[in-house]
Amino acid sequence: MKFLCTLFIALSCMSSASASDASIYTLYRTYVGKSDGREHLATFDNKAGKSVNQINCQSTADLWNKRDKSTKFWCELGRYKE
Repeated sequence: MKFLCTLFIALSCMSSASASDASIYTLYRTYVGKSDGREHLATFDNKAGKSVNQINCQSTADLWNKRDKSTKFWCELGRYKE
């Protein structure tokens, strides 16, 4: 399972700079050490488009939420924002 998660994240993170901000999804997790309580993990900006990026991001979040019950993982539309 660990191998599959790592492989999925690696493949999902392959990106193209040509993706528009309206089609990009960003994966976050809870983080106690920051004032906003979240930490950036990955940006999904594949040139295949919004639906592919959303599916890849949400699938990754779902996998990590099943694996790690003490941390919440979620996706937001757009590039990483502090």
